[in-house]
Amino acid sequence: ERSAVAALRAGDVARGEAALRQLLSIEPNNREAIVALGNLLLSVRPHEAAAFLGPYAQSFPDDAEIQQLY
Repeated sequence: ERSAVAALRAGDVARGEAALRQLLSIEPNNREAIVALGNLLLSVRPHEAAAFLGPYAQSFPDDAEIQQLY
């Protein structure tokens, strides 16, 4: 997660996205990574955000932040 944050702070969106996706491949229910990648996708490729967030919105129905992003 640190490498994703560092990459995003440096403006390297591609590397930040890759790091978040890698983290989610290891920890698929990592809420912080889900929210971070959801926010990232909303800002750069909003058409992909809904597809990414949909399954998490179903898995986390009581999570207000994930629901709001979706």
